[in-house]
Amino acid sequence: MGEIDWTRVASLATSFVATESEPPSVPMLTIQAFSWAPEKSTLPPTLQFLLEWWQGLPRQDDLPQAEAIDPLALRDVMGYLMILEPEAQDNGLDFRYRLYGTAIAGRSGFDLTGKRISEIDVDPAIKHYFIACYRAVVERRDALFAAHESPPEISVAAWSRLMLPFADTDRQVTKIVVGNLPGERRPRGDLPPPVYG
Repeated sequence: MGEIDWTRVASLATSFVATESEPPSVPMLTIQAFSWAPEKSTLPPTLQFLLEWWQGLPRQDDLPQAEAIDPLALRDVMGYLMILEPEAQDNGLDFRYRLYGTAIAGRSGFDLTGKRISEIDVDPAIKHYFIACYRAVVERRDALFAAHESPPEISVAAWSRLMLPFADTDRQVTKIVVGNLPGERRPRGDLPPPVYG
């Protein structure tokens, strides 16, 4: 559905890293919330659980290690989880979905497990936003909560995501665990099949 403008992605990521309180402006999306190190009380219960789990993990320097990700500890929220891994590309970091929760896939109508964000079939502006958010998490090395309203042609009206970075023993961010909660469904009508979450 179009190529990635990697320069645009880098510019968005830089602006996201610097954003403190005002939701950033992104073409095609209405950003409802965007906050670094969110307060637990401001999150939906599923994301509160996930944030508390991440905050309670042992740390090497500033981040928990990727090996601390325990599916058993997350079984109650597993359907709403995505795990992404950064992948170096010629033009910077892309991200591959290593896990795409069943509840997310059920609501979006599409399972992205194994795909890179650059490969999904949505407008490039949406891919730019997703990649830039994850790049900003890698760079800033902190939890990020972001909620956005989807474009009208997408059947799920909104998504709320809590993005949590994990590092390896060399301090490189190697995984991002994401709690991804879908909003209400729009009436199907003439909508094309939804393809992302």
